[in-house]
Amino acid sequence: VIFLYCDGAQFVCPANGTGSVINFKKRYCHECKTRVKKGIDWLRMGTGELLVEPYDITYGNKIEEDVKDKLQRIETVYPDQEKIRDTLDIGGVDIFESALSSAMSKLRDSSPQLEIDWLLIKAFIENALRAHLSALHHLNKWSPDVCYIYNGRISRYRPLLRLIQYSDIKTLVYEYPERGGNVNYESFTLVENNYSHDLLSYSKQLYQVFIDDKSDYQDKLLIGESWYSERLYGNSHGFQVLMKEVQKKGSLPIEWNDRDFNISFFISSEYEWAGIPEVVKTRPYKDQYDCIVKLSKILPKQSKLYIRVHPNLKNDEKK
Repeated sequence: VIFLYCDGAQFVCPANGTGSVINFKKRYCHECKTRVKKGIDWLRMGTGELLVEPYDITYGNKIEEDVKDKLQRIETVYPDQEKIRDTLDIGGVDIFESALSSAMSKLRDSSPQLEIDWLLIKAFIENALRAHLSALHHLNKWSPDVCYIYNGRISRYRPLLRLIQYSDIKTLVYEYPERGGNVNYESFTLVENNYSHDLLSYSKQLYQVFIDDKSDYQDKLLIGESWYSERLYGNSHGFQVLMKEVQKKGSLPIEWNDRDFNISFFISSEYEWAGIPEVVKTRPYKDQYDCIVKLSKILPKQSKLYIRVHPNLKNDEKK
């Protein structure tokens, strides 16, 4: 097993700093490295062979020149997004999109403005360029049969994911769920071949798990029904606690009228999906707002459309 870890050499990190500010809190970085070290010590107690080295390679002069050249070239075509994308993307590795997706998460905004957020986006671009070079180095050095990658969506990890997807290497992407607002490191979700944000691929894998399970079919349906019913009232099931603290069980909107044709629209946090090409290219609407507007124009008069806000957005300004 080859374990690649972060040694804290990053200049921009989604887990460190706030908003559009490119900064680090040393405490966060130290805590993360300490947790990794303890994990490695735990792994060493196993009987198999374990090799450990930093994910970020030591960059030579030639590599530094290549990164610097790319960054200078995108400045000459800024703010033309298509030209920036053409300059950066390499052999199917979507460097620019991974940087945008990272910026969306950090800003909690599905439409970051290049003119306003350029320094942050460019920092994630450099992050992706260096991650791409590191990924090439490790894949050529180790020729792995299977790769486990965290997240796979953002600039730090997407280059490695894309390179593996174009090879014969088996890919498993993992995420840690949250419980009560805290990350639960004792559990994880595992998805094959792509990040869990690829909803079509993920749903097919979930369906296959359902089919392969040998339990009674009706029992499986009852478990699913119970799971959704409990989620409506704030039970987390391993993910973040929902809006339980502001939710009144059994209550309905003040305007609710049983004689109307009532429709509930459960929205997600748009910035989590806006940077996912597999989602953007397949959905019939530009975004959820566009969908809501178009639906409101075609619904009959006696219908009411209610928007249920995702917990991640409860403190965000509504646009």
